[in-house]
Amino acid sequence: MSALLPHDSVICLTDSKFVLFWNGWVSTGHILIRESAERYSSLDKGLARVLLALEGWRGDIEAGKFLHEYKEVQFQGLDRDFLFARNVANRVGPRLSDVKRVGNEWHIVEDGPNGGSALIVLDDKYDFIRTTLLPFK
Repeated sequence: MSALLPHDSVICLTDSKFVLFWNGWVSTGHILIRESAERYSSLDKGLARVLLALEGWRGDIEAGKFLHEYKEVQFQGLDRDFLFARNVANRVGPRLSDVKRVGNEWHIVEDGPNGGSALIVLDDKYDFIRTTLLPFK
């Protein structure tokens, strides 16, 4: 399934919906979020429907076209030094490395192009709560 998802995206399954987190075609200072609450009689049927839809959209996905509306959440509290690679001609931004549901919050980890990581916390409606810079590993 990962071959059909956008590059550097994470899909999460809750008890009532699928949620896709994605930095976009060019990573900058935001994340895009799309959720689906479609219902199927089994996980296998739902997964088959998702794979069929993604395969049908393959050309549009590869062409960089947006197929749906996404909620865009800006990364607050992160400066340019974290968001963009130093000393390069193109804009290399952070890489989405993990998304977890913790209680009623979404915990998103972004790895900065210059090192270090940031934890971005959103509420259950995907509204920004806080950013915490994580220590270098």
